[in-house]
Amino acid sequence: MNTLPIKLVVLALVTGMGIAGAADVLIANPGVAKSALTKEQVKNMLLGKSKNWPGGSRVKLCVAKSGDASASGIKTYTRKTLAQFNLYWRKLAFSGKGKPPKQVGNDADVLAYVAANAGAIGFVAAGQSTGGAKVISIQE
Repeated sequence: MNTLPIKLVVLALVTGMGIAGAADVLIANPGVAKSALTKEQVKNMLLGKSKNWPGGSRVKLCVAKSGDASASGIKTYTRKTLAQFNLYWRKLAFSGKGKPPKQVGNDADVLAYVAANAGAIGFVAAGQSTGGAKVISIQE
């Protein structure tokens, strides 16, 4: 019996590779009126296609340079690696069509930025304290 497929599934589950988006949580500034977004809304916000929250306030995206939560969230909802995402935003900025997301050091910095800036969103690792920010649920 070939056990390779079983071993690969176990490896994926142990390393978290088999659960897209399970290692990250979308947080927003507590002043944001919405508590849930669709996957499409998240994608559009990440790619700068939706510049405002439903209700009007400006979306301010924050991305950590290190840490897996931002990279995982971006990959899950845009299907771009962090490098591709950064290149995408550089092109938008160069063409005058957008302002790149705020880049910070790690998840703690994302949390601090999101908590302090109206309309801000970002990804942090699941299980991390989200004090000062609210968790946004993501629906189909």
